Amino acid sequence: MKTTLAFAILFFISQAFAQQPTSEFPASASAFLAQELPQMEAAVTAKDRNYFSGGLERMQTFLNSWGLNSPSSLALDTYPACTEAVSDFLIAGLCKISPPGTICEPDTFLPKVAANIAACNELAGLTHHSSGTPNGAP
Repeated sequence: MKTTLAFAILFFISQAFAQQPTSEFPASASAFLAQELPQMEAAVTAKDRNYFSGGLERMQTFLNSWGLNSPSSLALDTYPACTEAVSDFLIAGLCKISPPGTICEPDTFLPKVAANIAACNELAGLTHHSSGTPNGAP
């Protein structure tokens, strides 16, 4: 009975992932970032590290919904710029409020994250626009 129940649960989980076409991942990632980036920027401005634990949970939930912890993560593998933009934006925020060089190398990491966000927006069919931060960094 437990085996049947386990297979049923796995089937329903796989169906939930199957309902999201891989091609929709860039738009979904861009929408997620559009919601999170202003909150993250406000936290950076206020030097409020409390945002980041909730942001991490939301980021993990979002990526898990696209197959992060499943054997097949086709959307995440197909659109690496979007995957990296979603997984790295929180590190970029922490990088901004931490002493230089302690969390990341700002001169290389922040432009990389900004480029991934821009590339993801382009994949989603959105026009490239600055996030409103210096050097377009998130």
